[in-house]
Amino acid sequence: MRAYRFCQAALILRDLRGTLAAAWPDPESENICPVPVLIQPIEVILKNLLPINTLVTANTVLVLDNILTLTITDAPVRISTVVTSVTTSLTTVTR
Repeated sequence: MRAYRFCQAALILRDLRGTLAAAWPDPESENICPVPVLIQPIEVILKNLLPINTLVTANTVLVLDNILTLTITDAPVRISTVVTSVTTSLTTVTR
């Protein structure tokens, strides 16, 4: 009985061999991706210079941009400076 089932399984696998080979081609024998694809990661760095020239008469928090704040605790004070804000962005380009 075991030999009969083994022979049946062998015949089924023999018949499926061509179907499976067509469904999953061998990467060494066939070119799966005929057109080369280049994936290039890109990092963009943005540097913003924020000139500040102001007279602060009371303790406060100055909002310089959406992520950068300056806390003033020793008012009155004149501030004259340039603050550098750096942001990075990551993206991928496919050619």
